[in-house]
This record gives sequence, structure tokens and C-alpha cells, in this order.
Amino acid sequence: MFKEDKQGFGMTKRAKKKFEGQQMVMLLGQLAHNVLIWAREWLKKANPRLVKFGVLRSVRDVLTTSGFIELTAEGTVTSVVLNRAAPAARRCRDALGDLLKVQNITVNLGAT
Repeated sequence: MFKEDKQGFGMTKRAKKKFEGQQMVMLLGQLAHNVLIWAREWLKKANPRLVKFGVLRSVRDVLTTSGFIELTAEGTVTSVVLNRAAPAARRCRDALGDLLKVQNITVNLGAT
């Protein structure tokens, strides 16, 4: 798992001069790993295929899907538009749509 995290998050070199800096880099790496695992758990209900992706593929294909968020004048999120040309956009649309449906946020595919 450590090698996969290093590749997925691009953490090839972590040596810091100060102990506190080294500790912070380690803690941020743990946080990134945990957030990715939680996101896979949230998304697996709508699209079990996304769970099979490793850390590197999840970061490269799923989490880097471009798009934009539409807001109301008050700053409330109304919809999420994902780039339809992204490799995992269709899978993410279904999974995010189910996840955000409770909050009345729609997820669509479009050109970004």
C-alpha cells in the first residue's frame, strides 16, 4: 500500500530538514490516503467498478476529472458539470449523482 500511495500521490521524496516538516508531510500523506479510501467507499454504492481502481488510477483518472460547479447568487451549489471527454466522467456522474441527490445537487456531463 505504501508504494501505491507514493506513486498515486507523487510522493517520491519526503526528506525534510526539520523534524516537524517531515512529520507534517507524513500526516498530510495519511490524510490524502484516508480521504481517497473514504471517497471510494462513498462512490462504490453507485458504481462498484470504481472501487477496483488502485490509488494511482483513482487519482489519475477519477479525482482529476475536470469540470465546474454552478452556484446561485447566494453561493449555494446547484449542479456539478463534469467534462464529458474525461475517461471516468460517466462513471463519476452516476456515482456523484446518487451521492449528491440528497442535497438536490444535479451532476451532468458537458464541455469544460
